[in-house]
Amino acid sequence: MDVERKERLKTSRSYQLMQKVALYMDQYYLDGFAGLVPGGMGDMATSLFAVVHVYFCMFQLRSIPLTLAVLNNVLRDVLMGMLPFFVG
Repeated sequence: MDVERKERLKTSRSYQLMQKVALYMDQYYLDGFAGLVPGGMGDMATSLFAVVHVYFCMFQLRSIPLTLAVLNNVLRDVLMGMLPFFVG
């Protein structure tokens, strides 16, 4: 990937929004707190923030394998978050 494309991707609005979402969800532990909401509702709500990542992978990077990997991780996160609700 050439340097010009990297810089263009880093300055795009979707990349900036993706960085902010990652900061709030990971560094301030909002993903973990939302996961405490019963019934898997918190995990489903936080999965909506992954739309930015999917958009960036699909339309900015134009990478279908990466987009599928991101969707796989989001679905696993939601399903694993719902597991205690169905088991316990």
